[in-house]
Formats: sequence, C-alpha cells, structure tokens
Amino acid sequence: MPTAKPWSDLGLDIEEPPSLLPSREGAFEQLTGEQQMQILGPGRYTAYVNGTFPMDEWSVVRSTPGWRDSYGVAPAPQSGGRVSRNAA
Repeated sequence: MPTAKPWSDLGLDIEEPPSLLPSREGAFEQLTGEQQMQILGPGRYTAYVNGTFPMDEWSVVRSTPGWRDSYGVAPAPQSGGRVSRNAA
C-alpha cells in the first residue's frame, strides 16, 4: 500500500502521526497457524516456526540479462526446517 511522504520531506516541522497500518510481522502473527502454513507451505512454515527462516529470507532477487530484477519465493531451507542438533 503506498504511503505519503513524511511531513519533514515536504519542508514542514510537524510531528508525524503513528502509522495505522500493521507491520508485516504483526499482520502475519494475527493469522492462524493453518493460514500461515497455507501461505508458506509446509517446509517453509516449519522452518519459520523453528526460527530458521526469518521473514527477510522469504523472497529472493532473480536477475535476467536484458530484464529488470524481480523477486520470487525463496526455497525452503536445506534442513527442511529442522533445527540442527549441532546448532548453538
């Protein structure tokens, strides 16, 4: 959803009101586990729940010569979302 520039970018010294939009984390956390799994798929969901697949890793940049970059769905972690027994 587009947002307007902050007042300071418009040269005004006015306090910014708090955002009315939820954060991506807040919006995702409001979903049920079933809804989260429908979005991520089983492997990515398991990895997310285990803490091995943070939101910042959910998409990857794809580059093709002659075209602009695009974003796609990142593959599930190699571990299949399981926490390694050797992890600290």
